[in-house]
Amino acid sequence: MTYVAGSGLRLIYYRKHFRRMGDTCIIGPYVVIDHPERVSLGLFVMIDSLTRIEAGRGVHIGDCCHICSGCVLSGAGSLYIGNNVAVSAGTKV
Repeated sequence: MTYVAGSGLRLIYYRKHFRRMGDTCIIGPYVVIDHPERVSLGLFVMIDSLTRIEAGRGVHIGDCCHICSGCVLSGAGSLYIGNNVAVSAGTKV
């Protein structure tokens, strides 16, 4: 129950702060996002716990993507992840 309540609160917060956020996105606990105003999420995106997103110039994650636990995504020079992509646990990009 706590996870569901926390998930809803995270969605309310990030929907106001992201550049764009599609419907039915799920953001897990302990996700750290630097400069959320430079992050765009497509439809049906799932970001698992313990993930860090450093937006830099911008990060775009397309539709139907899954970012697994423990990933670090850095958009220092901007980062574009297309549609239907899964990023494995612990990946650093």
